[in-house]
Amino acid sequence: MSITRSLVAFIGIVIVILTLLIMLKPSESQQTKTNPAVTAVPTPSIAATSAGITVDPVEDAPQARFQTGLEQLPASLHGTEVDGEIIIDQQRQLVVTRRLRDLFDYFLSTIGEESLHTIQARVIAYIQHRVPEPAQSQAIQVFQQYLAYREAIRQIPETGGKSADQIDINAITKQKSEEQRLRQQYFNTETIQAFFGDEDAYDQYALQSLQIARNSQLSEAEKAKQTAALLQQLPESLRESIQIHAQYQNLQDLTEQWKSRKGSAEELRQIRLNLVGEAATQRLEQLDQSRATWQTRVDHYLQEHAKIMRNPQWSVEQKQVMVLSLRRQQGFTEQEQLRLPAFEQMAAQTAVQPR
Repeated sequence: MSITRSLVAFIGIVIVILTLLIMLKPSESQQTKTNPAVTAVPTPSIAATSAGITVDPVEDAPQARFQTGLEQLPASLHGTEVDGEIIIDQQRQLVVTRRLRDLFDYFLSTIGEESLHTIQARVIAYIQHRVPEPAQSQAIQVFQQYLAYREAIRQIPETGGKSADQIDINAITKQKSEEQRLRQQYFNTETIQAFFGDEDAYDQYALQSLQIARNSQLSEAEKAKQTAALLQQLPESLRESIQIHAQYQNLQDLTEQWKSRKGSAEELRQIRLNLVGEAATQRLEQLDQSRATWQTRVDHYLQEHAKIMRNPQWSVEQKQVMVLSLRRQQGFTEQEQLRLPAFEQMAAQTAVQPR
């Protein structure tokens, strides 16, 4: 009798467990549900999908182990969010943008941690999990074209990576032409513009700027004017992103050229006007005046400081007190006084240099 009761109890427990498993299992419709047509397919946070997962060094049939593309992520991607996005229109057609290339590059950045074969399977699974047809197949096709292009472009010798005065403009121009020829082999016009448009525009700007800088027939003011005109020809979004840095770099370079030949104040003003305009030129002139005033104060202070330090009649302690008093007498604020020891040290080093 006790055995029968135990058997009944055991069967009851099994039934309860099976019932719970059935209730908790996602329905087939939930497992295969796809996104409706959207403007941007959302990218999830990897922090929630990769925590505690390590890369399996054995990469047999990687496609089989990917459902979302985010499984078994390499260490360099842990705690990050997927960079890039996949845009589709209301007819579920792929809209190719630079952000699609960013997505590909995000996963391809792990080459070395994972094989290219595994990364390819990962990206395809990622697209298949999130993108409906026909955009899904279109995105995968563009990805395959991008992989082939990346492999082909490795055959073009790299001519960059040198300082501005060592760059061979003709070699760079040839390299860029070969890159553009390859792009036309692998992509349509729309994809070339989306993936490489800003990059090509910036490269062209940089090369033409270098040509202007090397033109010995132009004055610094003329170089500034032509360089500023080049900047205005860039696409608006690209121009906004590099304008401040480009203007600063060009202004610094042309100012150094102006200094080296001891140009006039009016020439410097014209360089600034051509590069940054009237308002910014006025601010720079005010800054020049402030710096000149500060330098005059520091020079006068250093002269008096040197007299104190050279006097053999005073002890080290007395000199320290007199220096502190000198700083206050000459009207230096507490913040300005913090800067003075550096000038004192430079002046002392200059004084002891052999003549």
